[in-house]
Amino acid sequence: MYALVLETDLKLFFLSFQVRVKFDRPFYGMVFSKGFYSNVNCVHVPAGLGQTQATFDIAMGQVR
Repeated sequence: MYALVLETDLKLFFLSFQVRVKFDRPFYGMVFSKGFYSNVNCVHVPAGLGQTQATFDIAMGQVR
């Protein structure tokens, strides 16, 4: 069974934003900016970690 997203939170800062995602069970997939899964700078949570929550920062202009 796949992990479901229970909650998301986004905080905006002057030069970046912070994303928090909470799952209902360990998540072993990857979180990446849409269309940029092959760019290591745009993979925010690598596959296989099994986390129930992930928090990451994205700098403005980082994903292009």
